[in-house]
Amino acid sequence: MPVVDVGVRVSAKLKNRLAGLLAEIRVLTPTTPCLWCRKTINADTIRTENLPVQERERLQREGYVVGSVGSPTPSVAALTVLGSGLATSALLALLSEEGEVVPSCYWVDGFLGDSGLSALDHPQSDCRCRQQVGLGDSAAPSFMP
Repeated sequence: MPVVDVGVRVSAKLKNRLAGLLAEIRVLTPTTPCLWCRKTINADTIRTENLPVQERERLQREGYVVGSVGSPTPSVAALTVLGSGLATSALLALLSEEGEVVPSCYWVDGFLGDSGLSALDHPQSDCRCRQQVGLGDSAAPSFMP
């Protein structure tokens, strides 16, 4: 079963000037790169996010946690709507007759109007997603009845 993953990010330059409103769409199937291959997720960040608040704050004070894990993040409704619209379009494309040629990852900048495809289009051979491949994982799934 395919997964359509959406990530949104507000980018800023120095002096808190807006630099971009990125929405990234990732279509995950057994034949496309997973979130680990793409380095979208990180085991250290996941571990830190799941620590009790007091322990996480202590580790931040001691310098063992870098960044703003657990802190509020800015939200831009228009960017969220852009991401959800792109995800819906990706799903509709997967269900169409052209489903096999849907890009596995692309991004759109809602601020500057730029867009592009991810350079990574095959899973990394040493990734954990390649360690257990089932019989149904050797080919792209058919989305047409």
